[in-house]
Amino acid sequence: MKKWYLRLSGGNPNNPEHYLYIGTNPPNCPGSRKICCIQAYDNGNGKPLITPDLQSEMIMALNMQLDQPEVLLRFNN
Repeated sequence: MKKWYLRLSGGNPNNPEHYLYIGTNPPNCPGSRKICCIQAYDNGNGKPLITPDLQSEMIMALNMQLDQPEVLLRFNN
């Protein structure tokens, strides 16, 4: 089952170590400028497994400035 991970303030969106597990429900992330959280499988260390497909969805979200099914954006972070 995929889980939601919140990106830590100032964290690199491509680094699993810069995310915090927050549960199975997405948080409220208002805005559209930076990655707020992602939905992913656990990498075995309590961090998200950032696959090439998820990275593509992250890029799409940022380019379109719109949330995607597994990527939520917010104004700042």
